[in-house]
Amino acid sequence: MKLFGPEIRQNRYVVLTGFTGLVLLSFYFTANMLYPWRGDDFYSLYQLRNMTVWQYISYSYQEWTLRLGNVISLFVYACGSKLVFNIANAVIQTALVYLIAAAAVGRLLDLRKNRDAFLLVFTAGISFFVSRPADTVYWVPGAILYSWAAAIYLTCFILLEWAVLNKKANSKLLILLAVLGFCSGYANENVAITGTFLLACGVFFRPSKPLYFTFAGYLAGAIFLFMTPGAFKRLASVSTGEGGFSLWNMLSKIPEIICFYTASSLIPLLFLFGVLALSFRKVGKKVLCRAAFLLALSIFAALVFAGCPLPPMRSYYVCSILVMMSCCVLFDGADWSKCKRNFAIAAAVAAGLTVMLTSLPDFSAIYHDESARTQMINQAKAAKMTDIAVPEHRILRRSFLQYVFIEDIAADPQFWLNTHAARYYEVGSIRSIPSGTEVPLYRDRAMNMLKKLSTVF
Repeated sequence: MKLFGPEIRQNRYVVLTGFTGLVLLSFYFTANMLYPWRGDDFYSLYQLRNMTVWQYISYSYQEWTLRLGNVISLFVYACGSKLVFNIANAVIQTALVYLIAAAAVGRLLDLRKNRDAFLLVFTAGISFFVSRPADTVYWVPGAILYSWAAAIYLTCFILLEWAVLNKKANSKLLILLAVLGFCSGYANENVAITGTFLLACGVFFRPSKPLYFTFAGYLAGAIFLFMTPGAFKRLASVSTGEGGFSLWNMLSKIPEIICFYTASSLIPLLFLFGVLALSFRKVGKKVLCRAAFLLALSIFAALVFAGCPLPPMRSYYVCSILVMMSCCVLFDGADWSKCKRNFAIAAAVAAGLTVMLTSLPDFSAIYHDESARTQMINQAKAAKMTDIAVPEHRILRRSFLQYVFIEDIAADPQFWLNTHAARYYEVGSIRSIPSGTEVPLYRDRAMNMLKKLSTVF
């Protein structure tokens, strides 16, 4: 069948999924074009003025955690233009919708069939609700470290499931699985631990050559990640807090972790329970067990951070992905009535479109604020000013789901982000002028409410 033959053009399900992909691609590209450098970007861009990429990689290996995403992001920074990232990220974020759905159901999707086409559209709707998207989708190092890594390990698991089911074990495939396994285990900490655990269970219950090679690669990547000199130094820097890494300290953080977990995957969890309610008594035991296993693995991925002083919200990205996969399993495996299936799809699409349409004004505000700020800084530099004050961004952390925000420089010139920004802009110091309007931290309020509930139970 030709790629652009009449059979494809006349297939309404291929057209539906193609249109969905085009909408996602356009949105992500537009959003990334509007989203500026921020946070650690300033530091890395400044450092690459004074050292090569390979020197920076060596420095990171010795002094900081050298994760796969960190390495890739350095080459993106070296391009000097954010356009390379904007294009690549739009493609990867769109492809992730397919990868999440395919990895969930354990097979390649046939988009000519309504079952798989509707699954893809449903997944596209809920895919906007990954944990901390401002950090894990649009911010350069965060996107590469979390969502680009997701593309790698989901591809690895799709290929692995295909190899095991079809009993394929030629040498080229096994080498590819080992390489993908190493990259997956080397991706980031909770992926390394949960993925190794998942593959170890697979080797124990269903041993096969593809599993052995993937597990070996995954374990090697995880060991390399945790055994670098920089990883030891970073571990030492975060273990100096009260209680350190004692067992009691880890157990005492479980209520807080559950709060973080719930907040980071709130909408996917609601969709999970909604799909379960709609498909009640219409789902087989195997489907329920697979969905329950993915949900349990998601919670396990969150508990990986029980030893951290403060679990970073962006690290719960993999947790939200696993919850979405659990939703996809139930959606695909349910014996739906047409009405219920269409309702679930409509709810997912409506949720996704709501995020798209309501976030675009915020992206636009961020872009215009950053453009005005850059112009102001350049004018101040031309006037030989070294200590510069600029207005703070209008979009900080005000949205309820924190879909998009800007990690802004502070009023204190000595704040770490201020010092990095000052180096990047080549000025003596830089600070923001507070607007005087309190930013409503809706997420903090929700977290406080969840913490109070956790103490009750």
